[in-house]
Amino acid sequence: MENIVLDSITIVVDSLAMVAALVAIGVSLYTYYKTYDFYRYQELDNMYMRILEIGIEHPSFRDISKTKDYEINFKDQEKIRDEYYAYIVWHFC
Repeated sequence: MENIVLDSITIVVDSLAMVAALVAIGVSLYTYYKTYDFYRYQELDNMYMRILEIGIEHPSFRDISKTKDYEINFKDQEKIRDEYYAYIVWHFC
């Protein structure tokens, strides 16, 4: 009779330990994905802020009248910078 009681207690304790382990795994996965989403959003936000800063530093890159004919309106280094800015913006979107 004593063995049956000990076996029952062992089964209950083992079951509780398994449930606790599964809950811990679930909480860990939830925390991981929430943290991952946060950092992914933060990276997008940082990239967008950098695009805005470049646009403020070089307002001509955001002027549609200049950028639609950029090969005529921009020369040398300014043309290359405009192309890079357009490339960054295009790939961000």
